[in-house]
Amino acid sequence: MNKSIIDDEYEKISLFMIKNDCEVLRDIALACKNPIISLSLLPYHALFCTEAEAFLKNYNMSNFSFDDAPFDIKRMRVRLKQFWENRNSLMKREVLSLDTIQDDLFGSRLSNDFVSDHNLYYNLGIYFDQNNSVIGNTQLYSSFFTKNKSVEPYVDKDEVINFGACIGKYYAYMARKLDITNKKSVLIDLDARFTLRYIDINTNVDDIFGLTDGSSIQKETQLLLLHALSSVNFALIMVFNVIRANIYSIRIMYISMYYAMSVLNSIRKIDPNQMIQGIIGECLDSLINLNSSDFRSCMMHYSFYNNNVCLIKEDYYNIEVPFCGLVESCFDGRNAQSLRNDVIYNLDKISKTISELLVIDISCLNAL
Repeated sequence: MNKSIIDDEYEKISLFMIKNDCEVLRDIALACKNPIISLSLLPYHALFCTEAEAFLKNYNMSNFSFDDAPFDIKRMRVRLKQFWENRNSLMKREVLSLDTIQDDLFGSRLSNDFVSDHNLYYNLGIYFDQNNSVIGNTQLYSSFFTKNKSVEPYVDKDEVINFGACIGKYYAYMARKLDITNKKSVLIDLDARFTLRYIDINTNVDDIFGLTDGSSIQKETQLLLLHALSSVNFALIMVFNVIRANIYSIRIMYISMYYAMSVLNSIRKIDPNQMIQGIIGECLDSLINLNSSDFRSCMMHYSFYNNNVCLIKEDYYNIEVPFCGLVESCFDGRNAQSLRNDVIYNLDKISKTISELLVIDISCLNAL
């Protein structure tokens, strides 16, 4: 494919992806009224808003500003990485700092020193779907709301509402710009409902969850596994209950899979527990190899270029197939449906492995 054709088609396919994702995310926001689902979706909204706007500004097609948003939308987008960092020490420090912030917040509200001194209070809430699968937790949600690169210990309700309004304005702005109608996508199950339950626990104990063999596990490992499990399971329930076959399902699942694998790789290196290392190693070794930094970059951005080279190869370019040939180009001819099936397999394997590692008592789950 010569340079002129790439330039002509590049803008078209990127705008097609932006329009599709805008329709899907807007419809999901309208369909899912459950506040926990809405919270879990925030980083995906942040990803769309920041990356769609970055692409359009690069082509002088938009000048929308998020400067008035009460929270840092770019750092909210980063939470899709599930706290993974290139530096393991930074990853550990961040997840433990978040735990401390939440503990201080709940502890400050206690009027009885005895309760505080003996850890007789809760500082972490975990949410489950109707199948008792973990889909979110309060520490992960609190990490979304940052100002000046710091997590807010207390999140003001009005500021959250204003932030949601800011995202809503951007979807309305994009709908006008891209000529998106009010007709809901037929691929979205607008009647989707979620029966969620929750449990509250205290993290100031030697083993928050423990291991299936009763051995000890580092606190940061337990929290990192919980956050990864929340992300993976949320992606799966959204795909199977709401997004279904839309191409956005590949984006949300691949991002979750890629960073869950990155977190597990890091845990295997930093946690001395040999059982942890063995189980995680076995899990990672059993996954289908779908690693592609180029494809991951395209899922996190709306660009199809790397170092000024289009990632969609000439032999695979086809405007009629999902991602216009990107999947085939990055995975040696594999089509989008095959990739989708394999990503689901990997996510399910990761979810089962973490769920088997963490012992969570679900006998006292409460209705939300």
